[in-house]
Amino acid sequence: MSYEKNVEKLEQIVKKLDNEKVTLEESLKLYSDGIRMAKDCLKELNDLKGQFELLNADMQKIEVEDE
Repeated sequence: MSYEKNVEKLEQIVKKLDNEKVTLEESLKLYSDGIRMAKDCLKELNDLKGQFELLNADMQKIEVEDE
């Protein structure tokens, strides 16, 4: 699932937990799903951060070579 879809699903879970009466079992399942999605989002953000850092390092090499 994409980052954006995970964030959207997380928002739905939070709204459901905040605004609806859910059973304890359902709350636990929603919480578990939310934790899993949050982990996926953090993993994707960390992957993107790594890609950004590689691109940035390449860009700095280009700037040094041009000078």
